[in-house]
Amino acid sequence: MIEIGKANQETPVSKTVYSLMDKWIRSEKSNELDVSGNSMKPLLNEGMQVVVEHRRSSIKTGDIIIYLRNNRLILHRVLRIIIQKSSKRFLTKGDSAMSFDKPLVSQNEIIGVVNSISNDNKTIDLKKWQWRSISWIITMGSLLIGTLTGYVALIFNILFQSRADGVNSKNKDL
Repeated sequence: MIEIGKANQETPVSKTVYSLMDKWIRSEKSNELDVSGNSMKPLLNEGMQVVVEHRRSSIKTGDIIIYLRNNRLILHRVLRIIIQKSSKRFLTKGDSAMSFDKPLVSQNEIIGVVNSISNDNKTIDLKKWQWRSISWIITMGSLLIGTLTGYVALIFNILFQSRADGVNSKNKDL
């Protein structure tokens, strides 16, 4: 099994793992991976396992994907699919993260889609309609949180910039 990182569910990936991931993607089979980190809490916690189906096609909004970026494996939820010039890009975010992942995830970065989660001999099949419904609710909440976080940051920037401009103009008068 390969561990999905410590910080923000990311971990350095060696050349050997690159080779292994390439074989996984071409095989279109599933593999079980250990989870660590907390960006997908409360659904995914340290010590749980996920079964990843290695495919890049038919990814839906709400799916949890694993992708490779900057030599790290990242496990996050797809919030929106954007089609640009006949290629797909994915807006993603960890369920407990406050902001969206940047830049958008390209289809070439994707290793696969999480189909099930297991912990303490219990397995959750994420393809069942009950979990698809819960996933939809989480997705809508994540979109709202990510958008609100962006607006709050923008408002703070405007407020602090106007404050700084006011202080600078007062200093010029002195």
